Amino acid sequence: MVRRSNIVQPMPDSALRFESDSAWVVKPLSPPQLNEIGREIKQAFVQLAQVDIAASPVQVIDALERSYLMLRSRAAEGLGQKSTDIARLGFLWAHQVVRQCEWHWKSVSADALPNPAIVSPDLAHVCFPIDLVATALVEKQKSPLKNLYQRIA
Repeated sequence: MVRRSNIVQPMPDSALRFESDSAWVVKPLSPPQLNEIGREIKQAFVQLAQVDIAASPVQVIDALERSYLMLRSRAAEGLGQKSTDIARLGFLWAHQVVRQCEWHWKSVSADALPNPAIVSPDLAHVCFPIDLVATALVEKQKSPLKNLYQRIA
């Protein structure tokens, strides 16, 4: 488990928890920010998941597992990853949680600057999808995407 102040970053075997007594600011993302996330999700369907946009969340998560492993393999070979691929993978994963579990896109940050995250309906849990993917890649983890999705769903 990796801690960033009062927010616990999700690792495969840990719970997501948002400590509401913190100084973190939770606010809606603006329409342009949501539109940008939507564009990235559409690109991720085509470039990373390679499944139909109408595919079930489970089918998309399975496809994202393969994409994650490809990114991890490229990193192991010293080829690196594009930050856009990491962001798109995180956004598309989070989109499945939003679709299936009624989580919501919000901005969660300590400095009130936009920072896309998904939060549970009761605001008890938060996940930063880009950080989830980036941290897992840096730490050379097996993919946390399917495991964490199953725990939330």
